[in-house]
Amino acid sequence: MPFPPSKRPPRRCVLCGHPELIDARGLGRFLLVPDPDGRGPICPPVKGCGVQRRAGDNASLTPSPR
Repeated sequence: MPFPPSKRPPRRCVLCGHPELIDARGLGRFLLVPDPDGRGPICPPVKGCGVQRRAGDNASLTPSPR
């Protein structure tokens, strides 16, 4: 078993609420990462709500249609 059971509840992403190391929404199990803005633990850029944030970042970098 990679992680021993713990009595404390799992940490949750401050943006979407996904629990750490639990496949609650079919998104897989992953560790949360520190938020660069200091809000708390968040989903990594390639998992959970991080995928949506990354897609939004890429959309803002595309040139606007003329």
